[in-house]
Amino acid sequence: MCAQAADEARGLAIDSISKAASGHMGLPLGCAEIGAVLFGQEMSYNPADPSWINRDRFILSAGHGSMFLYSWLHMAGYELSLEEVKNFRVKDSKTPGHPEFGWTPGVESTTGPLGQGVGNGVGMAAAAKLAGAALNTPEHSIIDHHVVVLCGDGCLQEGVANEAVAFAGHEKLDNLILMYDSNGVTLDKMAEHTQSEDVQMRFEAQGWEVLTVDGHDMDAVTKAYRYAKESDNGKPTLIVCKTIIGKGIDEIAGTCAAHGEAGVQYADSAREGLGLPADKWFVSGETYKYFADHKSALIGKYGEWEKTFGAWKSANPDKAKALQDAIDGTTPDIDAAIPHFETGKSIATRVAGAEVLQPIANAMPFYVSGSADLHGSNKNYMKGVGDFSKNNYAGRNFYYGIREHAMGAILNGLGFYGLFRASVRLAPRAPPARRPSHPPSAPAHPLHRARAPGPAPPPPRPARAPPLQSATPPAVRRRARRSSSSPTTCGRRCASLRCRTCRSTTSGRTTRSASARTARRTSRWRPCRRSA
Repeated sequence: MCAQAADEARGLAIDSISKAASGHMGLPLGCAEIGAVLFGQEMSYNPADPSWINRDRFILSAGHGSMFLYSWLHMAGYELSLEEVKNFRVKDSKTPGHPEFGWTPGVESTTGPLGQGVGNGVGMAAAAKLAGAALNTPEHSIIDHHVVVLCGDGCLQEGVANEAVAFAGHEKLDNLILMYDSNGVTLDKMAEHTQSEDVQMRFEAQGWEVLTVDGHDMDAVTKAYRYAKESDNGKPTLIVCKTIIGKGIDEIAGTCAAHGEAGVQYADSAREGLGLPADKWFVSGETYKYFADHKSALIGKYGEWEKTFGAWKSANPDKAKALQDAIDGTTPDIDAAIPHFETGKSIATRVAGAEVLQPIANAMPFYVSGSADLHGSNKNYMKGVGDFSKNNYAGRNFYYGIREHAMGAILNGLGFYGLFRASVRLAPRAPPARRPSHPPSAPAHPLHRARAPGPAPPPPRPARAPPLQSATPPAVRRRARRSSSSPTTCGRRCASLRCRTCRSTTSGRTTRSASARTARRTSRWRPCRRSA
């Protein structure tokens, strides 16, 4: 049944992209079997409660293939109607051109720029480790889910992804599963034209477990996914899924043309080849029933978790209150707790910020901080809450290393997770130069906020006096220059007849007279070829 659902998901993508005359067919068609395994068999989620804190998170890093996600969310039973699927890329529809968090039910992360979703997934995996360390007890485990990211060749070429991958491997985030749609095709050229590294060895060197499967063999994908989910070896897992981009449309399958809407003109023949009826946006009753039954089974597991969660709440009322405050976004009254500074007091902003940060850290147990190797400079360190690491997932100070780009994507993942608020500072810098004020004839722009008058500008520098003329006769000066031992080279295009460094005649054009002292340069003077 999942194989049939995969072909019907392909049909939904073909029909929606054909109607919009815009979109990316390659990934939805090439990864259909992967979607069937994830949404039809393996992932733990509840369409009736998309914000369930212990759901498996799925991030489509290759956000341009958004019809992949919309098709599976619809069939899985999320609040995403077939009419919305038909309105792909229509203004204000729930199916925009890229996944948007907070707009479409079931979308965990806003993605589009390649590689960012990998960093978001790493942030969510780190958040899950931190939440589990803070909330789970020996008697009750309420956070034990996984984070799944689907990415492509383009994502893994991006530097931000490599930075995030290195962070995840170092911190042993074994709750992270990266599904790599390895089709060897990029937009302009085949991937081999721009990459030649061994991706598997790169990930293994960064502390990852790597599995390689046929991405169209559902049994192989299932076995690899289950191994990754059940293994507890301290390594995140990369599953390399060898796929054919645009599979199902023979005219574009495996080619660069599959990266766009080139397959639209072959839509009818493709649907016929997939065994789909003439009716567009076709999903069979059998597929809907299969996913309805699967949804019931998932809700049953959700009910079992709720019983565990209820027992945990009863046994840990303080933690339960802190968790609920984090979910609701409740902020305590911190204004009275933070220090206040006297106007005009001489104190560095970063030092004042460090003093303000400490009571906030104490009042908000789900507040985290971090820095890209600059805690000592920017003072963004929370005292007494520990450092997040593979040896202490309960720590709340993140050390990102010198990975500023990945730090931004990981921070977004922490935010998307739904429990944590983050503080981060970059390197301190000097204040910008003061802009010139508006002249009286040009009033200030209405969007510019009025500023208090600053100090008076410094007086203009006095005009530089012309250089004094030497009283030494020119002939004497020339003799002094020739006898000088200063390390001057003719590489600066000097006008001397002979180079004072190598003592050779220069190669420029000259007009010679009886005396070398009267040599004149005429044009195209070139430095000595032997100049250092």
